[in-house]
Amino acid sequence: ILASFDQSSVQANISTEEFEFVNEAAQVIRRHIAGGADGSTNGIFEGLPFSIIATDGVTDVQIFEGHLDFTSYEEITPV
Repeated sequence: ILASFDQSSVQANISTEEFEFVNEAAQVIRRHIAGGADGSTNGIFEGLPFSIIATDGVTDVQIFEGHLDFTSYEEITPV
């Protein structure tokens, strides 16, 4: 994750190359995508809510709130 502060801004621009989700997080994504087939979700046509939280062990700070974009989704292995 790259956070860039432009022109003395207190708000960072966050950019990433890719995220890798495993275990329970990967299962949530798979269920969301599969839900497009049975109508329980819009599947790959709807972003999945996603947030990034930073913590120092005492205080949690939400630093990003957005959606996962499945236009470049790739499942490497199902386990």
